Amino acid sequence: MKRLLLILSFALVLAACDNTVDPVLEDADVRYAVHGFLDMRTDRQILRIESLRPTILAEAGAMVGVDVVVAEEGTGVRHVFRDSSATASDGSPLTLFVASFRPQAGRTYRLEAGRPGELPLVATTRIPMAPTLQFGNVTGTLENLEQVLFLTGIEGVPEGVTMYYTVTPPAQDDRVTIPVRYGRLASGPVSDLNFSVSYTSDRFVVMNALRLNSDTPGVRLGRIEMSVDLPSPEWRLVQPGNIQRGHGQFASVGRYRYSWRLDRPSVEILGWIDEQAGE
Repeated sequence: MKRLLLILSFALVLAACDNTVDPVLEDADVRYAVHGFLDMRTDRQILRIESLRPTILAEAGAMVGVDVVVAEEGTGVRHVFRDSSATASDGSPLTLFVASFRPQAGRTYRLEAGRPGELPLVATTRIPMAPTLQFGNVTGTLENLEQVLFLTGIEGVPEGVTMYYTVTPPAQDDRVTIPVRYGRLASGPVSDLNFSVSYTSDRFVVMNALRLNSDTPGVRLGRIEMSVDLPSPEWRLVQPGNIQRGHGQFASVGRYRYSWRLDRPSVEILGWIDEQAGE
C-alpha cells in the first residue's frame, strides 16, 4: 500500500508540473519554481523544484547546493528534503526533493528553498481540518438498504470519498478490504454535506470483487470505514498568492478516515455474518 501511495503521489507531482512553458528568470530575487504538494496519505513527501532560466533558450540552472526545508508553524519542527533525480516522460531530467514525514491536520507548513546567502523561495500551505461525521438511520430492504451520512465543518471540496469493507470470504480465515469509490460529492467548496451510502450497491461491488454470486452465504463483515480527501485552498488559486520570490504551485491534501459499526439486523439483511468489533 505504501508503495502504491508513493507512486500515486509521484504521478500527481509530475501531473501538477506544466512542462509546456519553461520558467524564465524575470527578477534577480526570483530564482526558483516549485511544483508539488504535501500529502497526508503518505509518509513520503516529494517536491519538484527548478532553477529559473535567464532566457527562454538558456539551460535550466543546476540545483547543486540548494537547501529545501519545510517547517511546521507552531511547533518549529523542520523537515529537510534531500536532493533526488528522475526523468520526465519526455526524457528531460527532473530534480526532485524528498523527505520522510506525514503532515498533520490543521497545521500550516512553510517551504523555503535556496542557497545560503540567497533570499529563498518561500511558500505556505495549510492542511485542512478533519470534518465531523454524523449518521442518519439505516433504512430500506435488501433492494435499497442505505444510510445518510452528514459531514460538517468541511474546509474546501471533498474529493476521493471511498468506502472500505473488510470481510472474510466463506470457508477462509484471511480478511480482505475492498474499496468502493464514491468520488467527488460536491462541485465547489462547501461547509456541510449530506450523502447516502448505498449498502445494497456496495454489497454488489464487494461480492463481485470476491468473485461470488450475490446470494452466496457465509461472508463475514469485520469492519466498515470511509475515507475523505480534502485538497487545500491553494489548488484553486489561478495565480498562487502563497508563493514569495518564486513561481509554480505549492499545496496540500488532507485525508481523513472514519469507521463505524453497522447494526446487526442491517448486516443480516445484506446476507452477511456480523463480526464487527463491539459485539
